[in-house]
This record gives sequence, C-alpha cells and structure tokens, in this order.
Amino acid sequence: MLKPRTKAIVIIFFLALVQLACAQGPRDEETKLLITAKLKQGLPSTWIIGTKVEGFLGNIVSNTVKAANVEIQSIEIKQRGEFNEQEKYWPIKAQIKGSFQREVIGNTVDNKIGFDREGNFRFSKDDYDSWTVVIAE
Repeated sequence: MLKPRTKAIVIIFFLALVQLACAQGPRDEETKLLITAKLKQGLPSTWIIGTKVEGFLGNIVSNTVKAANVEIQSIEIKQRGEFNEQEKYWPIKAQIKGSFQREVIGNTVDNKIGFDREGNFRFSKDDYDSWTVVIAE
C-alpha cells in the first residue's frame, strides 16, 4: 500500500503525462497524411488561380474552377503553434510541393501545374477522438 504522499506524487505525475500527451497535437506522420488527404479533396482557390478573389466573383471562381488529379510530392512541417484553447485547435504551418490540373466546369484544361506553397492548417479532434484538419487561408 502506498503512503498518501506517494499516492499524491503518482497521481500528479500521471496527470502531467496525460496533459503532455493531449497538448502535442498530431505527430508528423499523421500531420502529413491528414494534409495530403485534405488537399486531395480540393486545393484552396488561391493555389489554383494564383490569387485571392473575393465577393461575388470569388464565389463564381471557386464554384467553376477546381483542381483535378492532385499529387503531393512532399510536405515539410515548418512550425507548430501552441494549442488554441479558445477555439480548440493546434495550428501547423507546412510547406507543400505537388502538382494538379485545372478543371473548369468539369473539363480538364491544363497540363500538370506544379506548386510549392506554404499552408496554414488547424488540427482538432472530433467527438470520436479522430483528427480533423481545416485549411486556414
């Protein structure tokens, strides 16, 4: 049987380990897989057309010009931010190299276009303890 003081030290140590584990965010390999999956769902419109278009015209562009055949060659984790307690996410900055083809209203119009972009991502856990990622433009 442990003494009360020893029990307290063990409990504090265990809680510190749990806190440390929860405060880390996704590991590098998980981060890269999640970013790849997210970008294969669709690149940000600024990556596709090369500039940010806002308002009514931005809505038209984002609904008609898409990225097809997205391939990711490399992802380098550049920076990990502190956990955002208020919005419950871990910010991660990454350098992504890859290629895609532009698709306008369902028709592929370009040969492969290469890109080398820095992206900001927000990682969080869903209700089932699975990682989710959002591109923060």
